[in-house]
Amino acid sequence: MNINVIYSVTALGILLSLCSMLFIFPGKSIAGTDNRPQTIRYGNLELKTNSVLGVLTASLVTAVLPLVLQFILVRGGDNPLPFGSVTAEMTCNALKGKYKLYTEYDFIKVADIKATVRNGTWDAATCEKGTEEGSFVLKGFDTSTHEIEIIINNRFEHVATQVTNYSSEVFIDRQGNLIRRTLHYPDQLPRVGPTQISLGERGLIDKEDYIKKKLDHYVKIRDRTHAGLKTKICIPAIAQNNGLTLLSFLCHDYTRAMIKHH
Repeated sequence: MNINVIYSVTALGILLSLCSMLFIFPGKSIAGTDNRPQTIRYGNLELKTNSVLGVLTASLVTAVLPLVLQFILVRGGDNPLPFGSVTAEMTCNALKGKYKLYTEYDFIKVADIKATVRNGTWDAATCEKGTEEGSFVLKGFDTSTHEIEIIINNRFEHVATQVTNYSSEVFIDRQGNLIRRTLHYPDQLPRVGPTQISLGERGLIDKEDYIKKKLDHYVKIRDRTHAGLKTKICIPAIAQNNGLTLLSFLCHDYTRAMIKHH
């Protein structure tokens, strides 16, 4: 739960305690000195109690309110939900939204070619019923920007950028647990190739033919990797911190971590 919410609810509980004391203490005995009942009148309302019981009641409200609020918040977000068990539909709707990449990762790393994802987004926009009873599927659209590096003169040099678009689905069981994530890369050809950066400013103009050859090799590796990922699943994991939702997907050879925009 967001710490600011806890502070606000606790302050409300303290205010309730102070109000109770204002009703009980003026002209009455100090709390705990006797057990005689006291009468609290407000308009036509009349309540008989004693000081100790009144203060304890206000203290109980102070303690219980944050816990009650925690139960009506869905795990993974600040969307209010009714009391009761968390369902797949509740979890799915709570996770809908726009995400951005939280940490970079290497999508491709072979002997002399590396493609690092430094920027990425996920627009999780649609919840649909799953094939299993009570299950739901969260469907989204992903983008990943690959910074392609190859070894030149014994060190990796950034030579091109590739933006990849694809769709994904997160499966949620009837208890609201995240089960798996699958990826769907487009099959249509031709695909947009990598965008080569200016080589003249980097002093690499004499390496242009070599770089083009390596970029062609990158495209083959990329297509082969995408084809393989269509038949593999990613394992999802969720965490919350100070009201932020972090989703991690443990995929084949890499982990993609996304954080939700609020």
